[in-house]
Amino acid sequence: MLRYYDKARAKKKLLVMDLDWLALLILPAWLGLHRRWVMCAALTVCICGSLLFESFTHVQVPSGAFGGTGIALGLMARGLLLTDANGRFLKLKKQGASPDRITTALTDQGNGSWATAVLAVIGSVGAILVTALILPGG
Repeated sequence: MLRYYDKARAKKKLLVMDLDWLALLILPAWLGLHRRWVMCAALTVCICGSLLFESFTHVQVPSGAFGGTGIALGLMARGLLLTDANGRFLKLKKQGASPDRITTALTDQGNGSWATAVLAVIGSVGAILVTALILPGG
């Protein structure tokens, strides 16, 4: 991730459009792989909330809304990480952190494992299934 960050900082363009296939196809896995738990939880809550909304109000949310959101996040996934890394860099620099500490923090920031990716998918799918089961007629 640090390699992408250095390249983007040199170009002074932190929000890059770069397709990440894992983010495009299985967004919760990508979020878990990069340890973005808050965003994974927010995505899951949005999906569960829309299921509840549709069930109780009998209004359907178009499936294209989720597809479009997934495509947009898949295209901007690395830019999201770079923007997050830039915020962390500026925060650590403002605190007076040493260059080695900043490098270590930025390197460790995106290091996840496939176990965290699987955990994120299981958590998201589990929450959606539980929501679907508690709905009337579910």
